[in-house]
Amino acid sequence: MVKSDLSGEVVKLEERIRGEGIPADLEERLLDRLSRLAKYPDLPSFVEEIDGLGNYVDWVVSLPWRKRSDDKLDLEEAK
Repeated sequence: MVKSDLSGEVVKLEERIRGEGIPADLEERLLDRLSRLAKYPDLPSFVEEIDGLGNYVDWVVSLPWRKRSDDKLDLEEAK
């Protein structure tokens, strides 16, 4: 990958982080890590780091942060 490809990947990751409704503190930490990574002048040497962060972001945004279920928590009914 060349630097422009990696810069585009950084932008895509940022959009995914901002668009998924994850908790604010987690979003802030992910964006901070991403921005620190993007500032390295030799970005192509950090392909593995970007891939790892991308996998983590994929996992984080796949979690159902805003979804709720109507679980029955009555132990007597469960018996």
